[in-house]
Amino acid sequence: MINVEPNPGPRKVGRKRSRSQGASQPKKLPTSELCDHEKGQVCMGLAQGMSHNNIANTLGCHRTTVGRIAKKMKENGTTENAPRTGRPRVTTPTADRALKIKSVRNRKQTAVSLADEMKEMDGKRSLSVRTVRRRLSDAGLPARKARKKPLLTKAHKKARLAWAKNHANWTNEQWGNVLWSDESPFSLFPRCGNTYVRRRPFEELKDNCLAPTVKHGGGKIMVWGCFHASGVGVLKRVEGIMDGEAYYRILRHQVGPQMKKLNDSVLEGPGWVFQHHNDPKHTAKKNKEFLANNNYKVLPWPAQSPDLNPLENLWNALKEALAKRADRPSSLDQLFMHVQEEWAKLPRELL
Repeated sequence: MINVEPNPGPRKVGRKRSRSQGASQPKKLPTSELCDHEKGQVCMGLAQGMSHNNIANTLGCHRTTVGRIAKKMKENGTTENAPRTGRPRVTTPTADRALKIKSVRNRKQTAVSLADEMKEMDGKRSLSVRTVRRRLSDAGLPARKARKKPLLTKAHKKARLAWAKNHANWTNEQWGNVLWSDESPFSLFPRCGNTYVRRRPFEELKDNCLAPTVKHGGGKIMVWGCFHASGVGVLKRVEGIMDGEAYYRILRHQVGPQMKKLNDSVLEGPGWVFQHHNDPKHTAKKNKEFLANNNYKVLPWPAQSPDLNPLENLWNALKEALAKRADRPSSLDQLFMHVQEEWAKLPRELL
């Protein structure tokens, strides 16, 4: 007779325990389901003509367990379990649709408040927050971080759409005759994204494995600049607060000579157009009068549209170039020197 081998692998729970506490204690049989190896041992024992009791004693399981496996093998030809229905769903399809509709109507409503509302609709149903999250995830509405964008009212959207329609048919030559302008801050120790290092588990606090931070970025400078399709223009460091008076000095000493030089280079055509935002310091009465008195054409600009200015992308490229430099600035004056150097290196293809 072939001996039934014990299971070499670990059982889930309820292995046959040793009777070290005395022979008078009854043997505790496991209550968990047999694994595939143990079911195979039962089938081997049945094929050898062993009784259910002998197989149960050898494997350390209940006799009824062996009987159920024998019956399942005789009727189905396999020891695999039949499909189980599992626990009934707490929510009905109607409740799932109602949950989806509520979430779509108020995208910022939390799963906790949704669960409370569903419980009020049917006080008999116990609906957990975890169930709400699962149902919304199944409906394609998982919780995600909202992207931050400037506030756009209906008036803002209408103005932006009108601006797009008015300039949809502009040619590359027309866009090439726009002098774009903007200001941007530059920090001595800019905040970068995640910095990755190669380190062992116990080296997280070593100096060469850290990403040092400085409060308030170690100081920063404000820079005003302009560019067009053929090259970069003036880059001006703003001293003090950028207010209407400071911007007037920029218009007079930087924008004025730049626009005069560009307009003098145009033999024919509409000439150059100056662009700036609708910031209060840009639209101050004194600054408007300066642009009008010098006959400078100004590109109409819809409110809340800073992302339409390509100079925003140029600032990002400039800051990426500064981050790749091997020499780090040690002062704000040196930082501005580095900004000027990288500003002059910006390739014309990028512009």
